[in-house]
Amino acid sequence: MIVKEFKEEKFNLVKPLYNYLLENYLLENPDLQILELGVGFYFEMALKLKKNNYNITVMDFNQKAVDNANYLGLDAFKDDLFNPNHGLYGEYDLIYSVRPPRDLQNDIYNIAKLNNCELVIQPLSNETPLESLKAINYNGKILCKL
Repeated sequence: MIVKEFKEEKFNLVKPLYNYLLENYLLENPDLQILELGVGFYFEMALKLKKNNYNITVMDFNQKAVDNANYLGLDAFKDDLFNPNHGLYGEYDLIYSVRPPRDLQNDIYNIAKLNNCELVIQPLSNETPLESLKAINYNGKILCKL
């Protein structure tokens, strides 16, 4: 699967998260190093951040997703969230993840905590947030943060 372009309809699914990151982190500090964990083949959020000159890197376990991200001009690397290479995460100030499976959320939390960086997760709409994260209602969308 090769994703070749930005799709506005896909971006609308993450627009609340994007706006939340802008309002709460990026407008005040546009030089933050941002990392999207578990990007898969949904690059709209990262592409929008890159288009607006933010420092974005994406990570996924699937090498084809990483190759696709690189093809689109995104910085990307492969890692396994269940057994992460912690040396890869030290340079990031802000980590986010879009609809990660619940069984990965604790691993994402641990990476952010170990690297002392901000974390925001947009869970699936029917999921209960991890107890270790603070649930917030942002314009009708539930987001979770460290």
